[in-house]
Amino acid sequence: MAERIFRNCGGSRRGIWTPVAYTFGFLVAVSFCAATAPRAVAAADRDNAVSAPIKLAQATDPKLSGIKASAEKPAKSYDNHIIIGAQELVVIYPKKIRIRAKIDTGAKSSSIDARILERFKRGGVDWVRFQVIGDKNSNHILELPVARSVNIRRAGTPRDVRPAVIMRICLGTVAADVLVNFAERQGLNYRLLLGRDFLKGRFLVDAEPSYLTRPSCGDVVAK
Repeated sequence: MAERIFRNCGGSRRGIWTPVAYTFGFLVAVSFCAATAPRAVAAADRDNAVSAPIKLAQATDPKLSGIKASAEKPAKSYDNHIIIGAQELVVIYPKKIRIRAKIDTGAKSSSIDARILERFKRGGVDWVRFQVIGDKNSNHILELPVARSVNIRRAGTPRDVRPAVIMRICLGTVAADVLVNFAERQGLNYRLLLGRDFLKGRFLVDAEPSYLTRPSCGDVVAK
């Protein structure tokens, strides 16, 4: 390189000037490298500064890295609330009737598809005898006191007055007494609908999966 630089300056390899030419070329080359090195380092730093966020995004974004994100399994509970799905299997006490329920956070109260067989009085209190179809089409007859009557209003239909009873229902490891009104749910996939009166303070709902729990209350006292 020293020889090439000296030739460009009009020097010659011959004679006593050859050592001088090499020395002169070496000094020029060193000066040239010293002048250009800072600019090269600065340019490299700029390139790294620009490319670093891109590499980070590729490492963390599955769309960029080509790695498919895996769905985590939902936790069993969070903040003392049991996590449940959009549908759950529950048990109705005292006969421990297993029935599939739809979880409906949009409904304030709970309702069950039941056929009223008889209204009667017992000890001066209104009672109702009714039929419930449980899981696997099992047939059950229950008798419970009427807690109150509820008015059901639907668009385009007259107001419907239905009896409501207190039922003890087990969902997961929680057994709770809840007001349930009778409804006509024939033809629907779920004969029991659980509303906010039953869910609040006890459960968190993950609307995508179903059947995250299994009823296991035993003979515990309702909460």
